[in-house]
This record gives sequence, structure tokens and C-alpha cells, in this order.
Amino acid sequence: NSYGDIQEYNPQLIKNSHGVSIVKLKGFVDPEGMPKIIGENRIGALINSNNVTHPGIAIEMRLSNELNEELFDQILSTFRFSR
Repeated sequence: NSYGDIQEYNPQLIKNSHGVSIVKLKGFVDPEGMPKIIGENRIGALINSNNVTHPGIAIEMRLSNELNEELFDQILSTFRFSR
């Protein structure tokens, strides 16, 4: 695909305290200037909702001094889905 290999985004499979499966992805600079799913200075996640109608959610955050990876992890810890 034109977005490259998922491994380029340093994927981390995590499960939060509510049992929600999440793949956390980190953006990066592409030396060739190719389009990326998550760009430089950004972090994102694919969240599995285990719902047939809406199977997942994608979120992305631009990183800064205030909006850092630790805050993003705290946000990911809050996801919870009822059945």
C-alpha cells in the first residue's frame, strides 16, 4: 500500500484496564516525503470496540509540550465499551 509497512509506525499492542485492545502508533518523518497514516510529531491509536456495526475507532493527537505521550496514554486508559 502507499502508506508503507505498519512496522514503520512502531506499533504497540496494549490492553487498558477495561480490557479494550489498542494498537498505539507513532508518526515519523519520511525522508522521501511519502504520505503517511500518522505524520511527524503525532501519535495515534486504533481502538477495537468489539462492535459489529462500528468495529473500531481511530484517534490521533499532535504532540507538544502539553500534549505528550504520557497524556495520550492516560486518554487511552479511559476507553470503555458497554455491550
